[in-house]
Amino acid sequence: MQNKIFEQQFNPEKYVNDRLMEITDSQERKQLRTIMDSLFTPFYHYMENKYQQLEERLMESEKQEQNSISIVTSVCQKDKLSVYEDTMFPICEEDLEKQYIKVEDLINCLEEQKECYCYLAYGKMEYEKIQKLWKEKRRFKGMIKTKDAEFEAYFILKKNEKYGKKVKELYEIFMRNQMPWNTLHIPFIHKMIDVYIVEASYPEGDIIESVEVDFEEYKDQILFEMVPVWNIGKKTIRSSAYPAFEADQINYTHMIYDSQLEKKCQYLVANEQVEYWNVRKEAGDLCIECKEAEPVTWQLLEIYNDIQCYDKENYPLMSNSQNIQNSTRLIRTLAELRKRIGELNVEPYLRFQEIQKTDSFHWKEANTYSMDEPIEEELQVQGTRESLLFVFEATDKNNYLNVDILSYVISSLQWELREYQCFGKII
Repeated sequence: MQNKIFEQQFNPEKYVNDRLMEITDSQERKQLRTIMDSLFTPFYHYMENKYQQLEERLMESEKQEQNSISIVTSVCQKDKLSVYEDTMFPICEEDLEKQYIKVEDLINCLEEQKECYCYLAYGKMEYEKIQKLWKEKRRFKGMIKTKDAEFEAYFILKKNEKYGKKVKELYEIFMRNQMPWNTLHIPFIHKMIDVYIVEASYPEGDIIESVEVDFEEYKDQILFEMVPVWNIGKKTIRSSAYPAFEADQINYTHMIYDSQLEKKCQYLVANEQVEYWNVRKEAGDLCIECKEAEPVTWQLLEIYNDIQCYDKENYPLMSNSQNIQNSTRLIRTLAELRKRIGELNVEPYLRFQEIQKTDSFHWKEANTYSMDEPIEEELQVQGTRESLLFVFEATDKNNYLNVDILSYVISSLQWELREYQCFGKII
């Protein structure tokens, strides 16, 4: 059987020679050879090259998907952030700015019977205790200090919401870069507290120099000057050369050369005003497809690896890296479930014990929350399904992060067990 065009081991030169030998007229054979050498053979090699590039691109894309980007988080004192400054960055950059309370703002808020934002704090306490703090809605007594006097004031605490918005923004960037999303292991942002002034006496015109609050039994657990951090920096780079046409001769490929990128980092494109797709690495270069014919200034997220922890006893690094060997498998047995939990790398903190199934919607015994709350609509979880309760034992029962770590595990499993409502409990 004769070889067909484009089948494996096809030899275009041999194919042309064989077909030409079937032509008896030498002049006609000569003319046809000229045509084949100028059209058919170059076309075949061009298509072979394009197919090879496509195959390499798909292989590279699959490799990048399997080695998904890992986000590392922690919380750090402002004055110690310098030890992380090369690899860890504030989730909200404004947290590094010095906070001032303007007297006129305070006066306006209190005259309108509104709360006046004071500062950010960190609640170094168990999940149940911080939930109790929100429910109590207590007023704490304190002092506003000016240069010459002190004035009595009252304060309330509220759960901070701004970091959840940052998580949602990051999720949207992952989606635009066609990167798989894994639940962030980010317990610290759920312990950030906004402190507000709700009542105060004060002299007009004085400058507020400091504020002190008596948090009573919480005074050793509510800390100031704390900043949530993650391994995501920002970088701005312009396209390294004029964009090249894609194979469709419609779209363009923008290149950022390997020499402009950090070897120890992974990158996501974060431009909002430019429509882009198919962000990929080729031979170390970052390739971005879009319709822009001119070079573009690209906003990149620079995600660092190999972060060292300098205060792991108090504020450990939490990573969502997973040792997934088969990302397409379905969890259908207890053994598969145990294996999946092991891939989440929480063994130093929690040990899986058992799983319980019920028809009820809410578990009174559960004490976990959704760490994917900012993007929960993406889960499309219905509330009329069976529930699963995952029971774990804590390695260190005094670790104030135990419930938060368990919430990370349950939130990760919820993506894969959407037919159930998942909860967790620590014994």
